[in-house]
Amino acid sequence: MTKILIRGTQSHESIGVQAMTICTMNILDKSIPNAKFLMFSTNPEIDHRLYDQYGFDLSVVVRRTTSNAVLRLSRAILWGTLHKLLKIDAKQLLNNEILQTTYEADIVIDMLGDGFSFDIGGFGGNKSPIGHSLNILLATSLEKDVVLFPQSIGPFRNRLVKSLAKFSLNKVKAIVVREKLSKNYLEDIGVNKSLVYLTADTAFILEPASHEKVHEILFKKGLVDRNMPLIGINISQLLKYRSKNLETAKQEYIGLMAELTDYLTTTFNTVVVFLPHAIFPKEIVNEAGREREDDITAVKEAYEKVENKDKVIPIVSGQYSASELKGIIGQCDMFIGARMHANIAAASLCIPTIAIAYSIKAPGIMKMVGLEKYMCDFKTMTFEELKSKADNMWHSRGKIKEEMRPKVEELKESVWFNGRLVKDLLDKTK
Repeated sequence: MTKILIRGTQSHESIGVQAMTICTMNILDKSIPNAKFLMFSTNPEIDHRLYDQYGFDLSVVVRRTTSNAVLRLSRAILWGTLHKLLKIDAKQLLNNEILQTTYEADIVIDMLGDGFSFDIGGFGGNKSPIGHSLNILLATSLEKDVVLFPQSIGPFRNRLVKSLAKFSLNKVKAIVVREKLSKNYLEDIGVNKSLVYLTADTAFILEPASHEKVHEILFKKGLVDRNMPLIGINISQLLKYRSKNLETAKQEYIGLMAELTDYLTTTFNTVVVFLPHAIFPKEIVNEAGREREDDITAVKEAYEKVENKDKVIPIVSGQYSASELKGIIGQCDMFIGARMHANIAAASLCIPTIAIAYSIKAPGIMKMVGLEKYMCDFKTMTFEELKSKADNMWHSRGKIKEEMRPKVEELKESVWFNGRLVKDLLDKTK
């Protein structure tokens, strides 16, 4: 049995994190015989509900630790020093579930999405670049091989953060990035080039739910005529909050999406489905912070502003899985998304996609599928810009879809490299 600790799975509301987690385990399960997966969680019942259905050998470790991350790292470093110099296995130092579980793992996989970035994570907390750097150093101090699965890394605006990130990244066995901007950035700050690989995001290989299941969902939501053209729009609560603080924004984000929707339904005689891609599980629906992250609220607000409500299907209820939401996206003739993994779900199915970009990850990923000209900068976008790109894409959607197909197939194939990479590392340690 090979024990694989997967870190970065804790954002329960993020459909993107769920997609990456499923696909990461799928890749490793197919590449490594007798793989047993370990993950930390503060809500293990949620993780079991999300992932047990896929048949993985999964153990969810309840995270109760309140100890300081620096203290945990100090214990790991002391253990490593004693083990290296004196051959002493001082297990008494590993006095909590994080240290103990990491010690028992054969390899550690970090799938952080865009968390390893100053722009996203800020300074403090376990989700910050400092927290990620300390987690890497903890694992390497316990003499564990660490592999970073496809993600976007940087930029680090602070010199101290950049130095710590560079130091920790040079300790790992491999870093896989999902776009060239991150690859170039890591090389620029001095990360060893031989450690860095480029593949697509693992979520490219997520299997959508069946057509029957998707049609059942859409029928219940009010889509009776399957022959009607369908446009999907991911409405993001994250961007709703950010739009309120942007002096350069020409119009509030939610209002802009409603105006665009009315234009699309009128001009193209199409139905529009509003899709969330961050949904808090029912078990933690009342926890603090939900209002800032759950797209359901943003979908409801956008729907209220729409005039042609009879042509809009808002997804505002139901505990939908990543596969089900991808299945719905797969029924669309065109997609407009704010959350990056909503766009990845669309692009991986060769759905012509317009990305509303709020971080560095979007341009690189859109370029990989040949859609770089169909991207709007969230900070400066206007209705006229969105309208122009939507007009162009709608009238060219057949050609765009065919041009995407070979690129997408190549990207999907590249994802399986990650499994071969981990298998090779494990074989070397036997």
